[in-house]
Parts: sequence; structure tokens; C-alpha cells
Amino acid sequence: MTGVFTSVLKASLNASLAGIMILLIKRILKNKLSPRWHYLIWFVLIIKLLIPFGPPSPVSFFNTVYSKSYNIDFIQPEFNHNLQPSLILGESPSKSVQLPIDNQYNNDENVNNASFRKISTVASYIWVTVFILSLLFVIFINVNFNRKLKISGRTVPLTLKKILNNCKEKIKYNGDVDVIVQDIIKVPSVVGFLSPKILITPTFLELGEEKLSYIFLHELSHLKRKDILVNYLLIFLQLFYWFNPLIWYYFKKIRQDMEIATDEGVLVLLENNERKEYGRTLISILENFNMPAPSLKLVSMVDERGNIESRIRMISMADIFKTKRVIFFITGILCFVFLGLFLLTGPVSKNEVQVGSLVFDIPGDIKINTDTPGLIIQKNTIFKYFSKTRIISYGELIFEKDRSPIGGIQIISYEPGQPLFLPNHSEVKSQKEIKGLNTKAVLINLDLSQPAASGDTSVKNENHLYLIFEEEKIAYDIYADSRYVDEAVILKIAKSIKPAENAEVIKIIHGFGKRLKDVSKLAPVEILRESIKQSYGGFIAPELLNQWIKDPTKAPGRYVSSPWPDRIDILDIVKENESKFSVFGEIVEITSVPGEEWRTMIKATVEKIEGKWLITGIEAQENKNNAPDDKQIILNALENAKFVRLLAVDAQKEIMLRKEQINELKNAFLVTKAKIDDEYPGGALVSEFPDYQLQLDDVHIYFINKNQFAVSGKTSSVYNTGGEIWEALTKILPVGRIDNKEIVSYLFNAQRVEVSSSKDKLIEGDYTARKNHFVRILRDGELKGNGIGTGMRPEMIVKFYIDGDAIDVEIYEDGFKYQGKYYYKPGLLKEIENMLSAG
Repeated sequence: MTGVFTSVLKASLNASLAGIMILLIKRILKNKLSPRWHYLIWFVLIIKLLIPFGPPSPVSFFNTVYSKSYNIDFIQPEFNHNLQPSLILGESPSKSVQLPIDNQYNNDENVNNASFRKISTVASYIWVTVFILSLLFVIFINVNFNRKLKISGRTVPLTLKKILNNCKEKIKYNGDVDVIVQDIIKVPSVVGFLSPKILITPTFLELGEEKLSYIFLHELSHLKRKDILVNYLLIFLQLFYWFNPLIWYYFKKIRQDMEIATDEGVLVLLENNERKEYGRTLISILENFNMPAPSLKLVSMVDERGNIESRIRMISMADIFKTKRVIFFITGILCFVFLGLFLLTGPVSKNEVQVGSLVFDIPGDIKINTDTPGLIIQKNTIFKYFSKTRIISYGELIFEKDRSPIGGIQIISYEPGQPLFLPNHSEVKSQKEIKGLNTKAVLINLDLSQPAASGDTSVKNENHLYLIFEEEKIAYDIYADSRYVDEAVILKIAKSIKPAENAEVIKIIHGFGKRLKDVSKLAPVEILRESIKQSYGGFIAPELLNQWIKDPTKAPGRYVSSPWPDRIDILDIVKENESKFSVFGEIVEITSVPGEEWRTMIKATVEKIEGKWLITGIEAQENKNNAPDDKQIILNALENAKFVRLLAVDAQKEIMLRKEQINELKNAFLVTKAKIDDEYPGGALVSEFPDYQLQLDDVHIYFINKNQFAVSGKTSSVYNTGGEIWEALTKILPVGRIDNKEIVSYLFNAQRVEVSSSKDKLIEGDYTARKNHFVRILRDGELKGNGIGTGMRPEMIVKFYIDGDAIDVEIYEDGFKYQGKYYYKPGLLKEIENMLSAG
């Protein structure tokens, strides 16, 4: 509810600004717009209220409205330490660059956010309650009014109906309409959209035929222009945005302009002398003006006394509006289009990215490298037209230009009072402490040189903005090449930060990960229990903590002096509901040797218990013999493989997987509980013919059945598992037969073709010019694949180069082997030799 109300508030603000802009344009143009167009341009505001958030555009008025003001002070530090270049990798880190940082910063932000959320929740319920009650009240008034009208209303004499029919013919209105005489509403009005009725009082029956015709023409003009429907819409929107007085004011102006525009539509049909009589009729009706309160907002000939002067003035200018109709039309169209482009569009979108527990707004002109390992891309589509993409990284985010990195955001460790490490081979040119952000920050400009061994003497200048969070013992490094991204843009990115939805969950997991090394599993039981209680108490739910204290063998911790658990790296976070998240990650164990680490996959459940996020469950799979497990190898291969092919072997069906399909498989591997099969010690390759085969460069996975798969390549193991991976496979590639020609046709994309090996050495060479002939010979005719390669040596090898990668096609006498699959094609070798020898 709070989220909806926040959107309504923003829509109300946008509409308020749009209304101010419309009033300004109306005032500037004034007599350069006809009354009709003074009324029509208000529809820009109505559309804005109905569809608050339009497509992004560089010409949108809201690009300037929502451009943030950055009150950031640049303060040169009072300290003046000699800043030396950071040391090359491998030297003692104690000699690295040290930037003293003030350890105190304001933590009141979280308290303020909590108070704001409470106020927002209360306000949202007040808003929806008033809206519903007001809507019910209006419905009640309408029902009561119709009841009274049915009781007291009576039809008019035939003479009035004759006048009405003449007016309908004059204004060219073909719809059915009744005239009702009543005493409820004292001014001529029109009600009812499906069955419209013109309401008059008995006193108007005494008016002459001429004045009655003016009244009927006015009300028929309302009906012809569907003003009743517009009025219903205004009532609904006025109730929906009841809290905004500007909206009420705008709607008052819309109804006034509606009446003046209707007058213009009638005056076009009248002669000069008739127009004066029309004005006198308005004045005479005004004498009887009496709208009961509360009342419906009816479409009346006179809406209020204050508007009559403007209407009389418009009547005096009727000739101008009539003779210069074309000019007014062009001016009106241009004005409407201008306001539409200016007000109905939204600000140019920014990339909303999450790095760790913070969300950043990255300017739209900065491209993000979406191929960065570990990146999660979420795309939400609304109504199939508008989509919003969110990028999540729990490690590093990289900016790029022309496929080359130009900067990024990374999370680094920070110990209060300890040196802040800078990039290797860097020389600090300047440093500034930044005020105006919600945490401590330092902006550093430095020159980066390449290692001497590389032979590259170029120097790159970069800006690094460090956002320091001492409680979490981390710093966010927002950095960029100064040639492409200037200092001001980095500051804007830093100013945009806000906590992610799962920020507290991330803090719990990271905090727990840093405490793992403090719990020695080799300690005496009583000491171990106390260590579990002291180290894990603030992160683990009481029920799980008590289980670990009762049986310390179930608790994670440090088993040996080296390696030791250093942290938990988060791979993905899945929101189960509002108070529960599943976290997939790795416990990272390190040694004193830089770069040496071991990883253990875990799944943690984090739930909100009595207002506090706590870990309620952890499932871990320990690695055997301190070696990377097959599961991690598979995940790494899925992440980094150039091509991922999936084969349904029995069905002779295969596909190249797209990125979203690879992500589905990664999630399946993450959640599965895979256990090594003791019947295959050491991991012998399975002899059973697999149902599915997944090819990831040099790692091949054979799915023997729903609950068993084997891994070959860098490792050879057989696992028993649940059916999660199998279900993902069957969704991606349902068992069934497809045309193998589609697979072979991929070779048409080759940029170069050569025969690299053949028993007939004379025909070896470049045959790019005959690429299409090669592929057609392979593809055309009956093409059968048996899913298994031949044991014979090929007669010829043809290489197809696609985007720098060479794809080998082995040619045999009666078939060919392509992407690990053999295709039977009688007489193939002879056909290819004839084609090549034909010149």
C-alpha cells in the first residue's frame, strides 16, 4: 500500500507541475488560442493524471525537474601525509598508500528512514480510506438525485420538443435526448451519458422560443463533445487526488474553459444580432443561479458567477475566432503537440544497479558490461510495452565504452584506522574529503601506469570516490577513466545511493561470514559452545542457535589453522515473500598465500523475526580434500563457456542455449542437493547412454536419468541428485524431433572457410568463396543424426571461422561429424570432391 501511495504522490506532483506549465502557456498565448483550444490543451493534464509515467525522452520537462542538486563540499584534508604510489603485487601491504580517514559519521539515516516509513504507511491508509468514502458519497448523491428526478421530473410540451428538434438539426446532433422539467437544479443542465437529459426549471418555460433555443444549443453542444463523460472522469480524478488542492483548482479552470468552449461552438452557428441575445440569455440565467451544496458537478449552462465576465468577453470576440479559425487551429495543434512532448514524457531513464547492499542510479549514457561474471539481470515488463531492467552485482560492476572497460564500482575491505588501499602502480595527484553524502567519502585523482614488464609506457588518469562504511568494514570504490567520465558524474552516482530491498539480508550474511573464523571447531566442547553463542548470536535465529549449541558439530566454523573461512560471497538472493529470502553463496577459505582460496557452496535462509532479520537455516556441501567441487566447476563453466550446447540424445535434438536459459540451469544447480555416488569412487565415466548431454567447452555433463548425472572434463564424478536440474532441462529442451538442417544452417554465418586437412593434399586451402556450396551440400537432402561420433578417421576436415572461433566439420565417405554429432549422408565425400574440383 505504501508503494502505491508513494507512486500516487509522485504522480500528483508531476501533474501539479504540468498544470502550472499549462497555465503559463495559456497566459502567454491568451488571445492567440481560441476558447476551444484553451479547453483542449487541458487534456494533456488529464492524460498525465491517468498515465503518470510516460516514455523517457530527452525533451521531457521532467528531465530538469528531477535533476538532483548536489550540495557537496570539497574540503582539502588538514592532514598532509606524503602519498606514495601503491606497491606492486606481492610486496608487503603495510607499505601501501595510507589515507587517514575520520572514523565518525552520522548514522541517523536509518532512524529517519524508519520514521518516514511509519508516516508513509499511516498516510497511505488515510488516502485510500478518504478516496473510498468520497467515492461512495458521490455514488449516493447520484443515486439520490436520480430518485428525486424520477419522482418530481415531468416531460415538456410538444412545442419545446419541436424547438429541441430544430436545434438538433442546426447543431447536427443525431443522438436521442429528453427534456425534463424539474425543481431540483435551478440552471439548465445536462445529465446522463447513455440516456442524456436536458434539465430546466418551470420558470424557463416562460422564456421565448429564441432564448430556449440558445439553451438547447448550448446543452446539445455539451452532448456532442462528450463533456458529460469528461465531467465523470474529472470527478473520479478529483476524488483520487483529493489531497492536492492544485488539482482541485485545475479542474475548476477546466470546467470554466469547458463552458467557454461550448459557447464558442454555439456562437459559430449564430449571426451577430443573435450573439448579443445569447449573451443576454446567459445573464438572465445567472440571476436564477443557485446550486445546492453538496451537489453533483453537473454540466450546466452557468457553472458559477465569477466566470460570466470571461464568457461575455469571448462573445464579443466571436467574429475573430470565426474568421481566423485556420490560424487558431494550427496554433492549437502546435501547442498541444508541444505540451504533449514536454509533459507526457518522462525523464531519460537511468540504469538502476545494485552493488552489494546499495542501489545506484547510473546515467543512461554510461554502458554497463553485462557479461561481467556473477552479474544478475532482472527485467520487469509492464503491460508488454514498458520494461525496467535492474542489474545486480554482489562483487564488481564494470562500465565500458566500445567494449573496453572505462570504470566501475567495486567493494573493497576496510578496517577503521587502517590504510585504504589504492590500485597498484598508481600515483596520487590530488585528494579531497567530500561533505554532503550520507557517509564518509574521499575523492582521489590518480595516474595509473602499466607494469614495467609489459613494455607499455602509457599512463591513464582515473578518479576514485571511496564511500566508507565502517560498521560493515567495507568501502565502495566508484572509479572511472577521467577521459570518458568526469568527476561530477561520479559524484552524481554517489549521491544517488539508497539501500537495496535486501540490504539487511546482505549485511546479515556478510556479518555472519566474517565471524566464521572466530569459531574453532577443534576447541573443547564447552569453549566451542560459548564461541558459537558469542560469535553467531546476533546473526542466527534463537531456534537454530540453540540447535548448534546443543550439537556443535552441526555449526559451521574454522576447522584448521589454514585455510580459514574469510567471508561469504553472495551469488544470488531470491525473495520468497516479504519476510523471507533464500541466499545462495560460497564460503571462501583462504591462506596466507595471495590468491589461494577454496569455496564451499551454501544456501542460507534469512527471515524477519520480531522485526529483525536473522538466519534460520544453512545448508552447506563441504569440499573433499580441499579441492574445488564439480558443482563449482559446472557453475564456472556455465558462466564462462563461449558456447553452451544441450543435446537430447535419444530424440536427436539439440540447441545452443541463450543467456536466460543458462541462468535457469545455474539456478537449478545452485538449489540442487548433489551427493557423490559411492558406487563410482574417483568418478568413472558412465557407460549408460545419456538422456541429455550438456557441453560447456571442455566440461561435459551427462544426465543418465532424472536423478543422476556425471561430470567429465576437468573432473570425473557421478552424482545422485533431486529432479531440479532435470526439470530445468525438460523446460529448455522438451524431448521431440527437430529438423537438423536448422543446426547445420548456422555455418552460413562463417566469415572464412578452409580445407585444413585432406588425404588429397592438392585440394587443401581457402574456399571462402564456396562457403554456401559447402553448407548446402551438408544441409540439403535427407539429414539423419545418430547422436554419436564415428570411430573412423576423417577423410577431410573443413574449418568454418565464425567471429574468430574455428568450427571443425569432419568429412567421411558417407557422412560428417559436426559439434560432436555424426550425420549420415551417403556419397558426401564424393559430392564435396566433385564440387572442389569443378573450379
